[in-house]
Amino acid sequence: MTIAADRLMGSRAFATGTRMSLTVLALLLALFAVGSPRTVQAQQFTDVADEADTHFRLGIAAYRAGDFEKALSHYFMSNRLAPNRNVLFNIARCYEELDRFVEAYRYYDTYASAEDTTEQELAEANKALARVSRSVSLLQVTSEPPGATLYIDRKELGGYGTTPRSLALAPGTYKILLEREGYLPQAAEGVVTKVGEQTELKLTLERIRGEVELQGEPAGARVRIEDPAGEVNGVLPGTFVVTPGEHKAFIEAEGYMTEERVVRVEANAHAVETVSLERERGTIVVQSEENDALITVDGRPVGFTPAVVDGVTSGPHKLAVQASGFRPFAASVEVLANQRVVVEVNLEVADEVAAASRTSESLQEAPASVTLIGKREIEGFAYTNVGDALLGVRGLFPNSDLTYDSFGFRGVNPFGQYGNRVQVQLDGHILNDDWVGASFLEYDLLTDLHMVEQLEVVRGPGSVLYGTGALFGVINLVTPSQPLEHHARGGISTVENGAVRVYADTSAPLGDSGGVWVSAGGLEAQGQDYYSPSNLGSSLASDGIAREVGGFDAANGLAKVWVGPVTLEGYFQQRDKQIPTGSFGTLFNDPRTSVLDRRAFAEVRYEPQLSEEVQLLTRAFYDFYHYEGAFAYLESDGGLLSETYDGHWLGLEARTIWQPLPAARLTFGSEYQFHYSNQEFGTAAETPDEPYLDQVHPFHQLSGYANADWTLTSWLGLSGGVRFDSWWIDTLPIDAEATQTKDQFLFSVNPRLVAVLTPAEGSVIKVLGGRAFRAPSVYELTYNDGGFTQVPSPDLV
Repeated sequence: MTIAADRLMGSRAFATGTRMSLTVLALLLALFAVGSPRTVQAQQFTDVADEADTHFRLGIAAYRAGDFEKALSHYFMSNRLAPNRNVLFNIARCYEELDRFVEAYRYYDTYASAEDTTEQELAEANKALARVSRSVSLLQVTSEPPGATLYIDRKELGGYGTTPRSLALAPGTYKILLEREGYLPQAAEGVVTKVGEQTELKLTLERIRGEVELQGEPAGARVRIEDPAGEVNGVLPGTFVVTPGEHKAFIEAEGYMTEERVVRVEANAHAVETVSLERERGTIVVQSEENDALITVDGRPVGFTPAVVDGVTSGPHKLAVQASGFRPFAASVEVLANQRVVVEVNLEVADEVAAASRTSESLQEAPASVTLIGKREIEGFAYTNVGDALLGVRGLFPNSDLTYDSFGFRGVNPFGQYGNRVQVQLDGHILNDDWVGASFLEYDLLTDLHMVEQLEVVRGPGSVLYGTGALFGVINLVTPSQPLEHHARGGISTVENGAVRVYADTSAPLGDSGGVWVSAGGLEAQGQDYYSPSNLGSSLASDGIAREVGGFDAANGLAKVWVGPVTLEGYFQQRDKQIPTGSFGTLFNDPRTSVLDRRAFAEVRYEPQLSEEVQLLTRAFYDFYHYEGAFAYLESDGGLLSETYDGHWLGLEARTIWQPLPAARLTFGSEYQFHYSNQEFGTAAETPDEPYLDQVHPFHQLSGYANADWTLTSWLGLSGGVRFDSWWIDTLPIDAEATQTKDQFLFSVNPRLVAVLTPAEGSVIKVLGGRAFRAPSVYELTYNDGGFTQVPSPDLV
């Protein structure tokens, strides 16, 4: 046992030195931590060292006495208390003496594998291993990849280290188990080992896998997993096999921004991720001589001219610029990554009109004599109302009795007709009242023009499109119907004759093809002095001057909402005016003489584009008109007369525009109106229970029309159409005394033919021929004040 004794002596000396070092350390700690909890800890550390040293000495004694089992017990205890590499060698010697060569080999091998083993100690260990290996069977286990935990037969027995690993085993048959995180467990059954031989076992571990499927755009985009600069792992769309857990996928394509996507994959599972790469971005610079024109890119509002539009994805885009009074500008723009593209926008003044043929067309092609007053002119000249804007229109002239203002066309405007031969429209909806057919054009129409985009003045007969009243011409007010920006506006101002006006409006877009706007306003005008030579010596104004008369107040509201092909529009207007002139023989300078007009409508339109050739236009509407008149007479003539009128009617219209050829367009439609309430009522203050006027005559109106437009050549276009209008009016009087009545059926047929010649660039000649009419109004057919001012005409129908 000389080898063992020498080895044991060396181990004992090492252990004793350890003990001395620990004792010195404990003493030093005690000097610097007297009275502190650390003193107890140092004492405990010293006690452990003493106990380990005692077991080590007892182990040496037992070994020398040949009691190897007892020596093992003390060595294990010493190593457990204070691990010491040299004690491992003594443990191996004990096992060797006990002929337990497998355990001996294992501890010799552990000893030899220590990092601080010297060359002499390693040589001694290898000699011992060679000696013991003749009595054991060796198993060399390697794995790909290395680092797998090694188990023999059962995991419950604990691991035997990690691969690569050389094991000393008793001869026999074993089951070898390998495990490593991220890999499937591997097992080798029936591994046979023999005494004095080394068996080699190599196992390949299979990674635990999952799949991630990347879908989306653009197809062919390159995909890299984990390393953005590494090899391309595939293209989009594609399926990629990865280990479970989180992974970074880098997707890139030319002209697109690289996207980093974190994907989580479960073991043996299939994950799906949808990728949509954003294009690289550039800038569009829009330059225009017209400021504040709305810019849209691919239908999305992005600003107003001039503008620098940043962050536009690279590639082709549709750029549009539109402004009130100008034709829309559209262009295709190719945006390059990180570059600027400059677009010069030259907006052309719009000359499109809808009132001439009930469809939008250029001013030159319209089959009528047309004048347009655009938004720029309205704002530039600060027109206060529609009548103010019409003063400069060729062929029109104003007429006023200081109660109602009207306009005549081409020298014709009979006094007392209140403009009922001219049709006034708001976005194609007729605003003339249903009692007299009057056309309101001053503050009795609108108190301001802030929401009017364009005024369309169409001269000549228009009954083929609009029926009764479109005798001399049509005036159409066009309001916004294109996407708007968010805005709110309000103000107060003075206008003519000391009138004070307030207004407010707001608008907002609804999606890409819709919008909403609301407008309201009010006006109050003070009375003025009015001189009437014919009233010199009158009882209330002997000098012929009526003082502070003619004052009025007015209010209006408009609103429009549209989304896609559906539009909802509403209008309300009221004006209360004192009459300064003593009209209808009333007392001059009596402030009681006044009129109030109230007009409203609500309309819903559905105008889908059914195909490239066919568009359907339908609408349903409700209209209302209310009138109140107060007329001051001498008491002997009845005193104060009061008259009222209330009209309510409903309507439906359907119109189809069919363009079978680029040069040909057909328009045909039908309209129905039911005037279900139109009551006239008049009383005198002296006899309030005996009305002199009490008439109700509901009526039905049915119309049908067709029109064709054909461009024969570049210099000749034809337009022709015809309209049929009919009325069924209840209980009309048929004698002067209105004692006999009967239902009446009236109708009218009106054709029109127009030739539009364009002999040279910028020149146009329009030859028009047609027939128009004005049906007798309810007022004309039924009004009767007992002969005080007028009697009904039995010959009118």
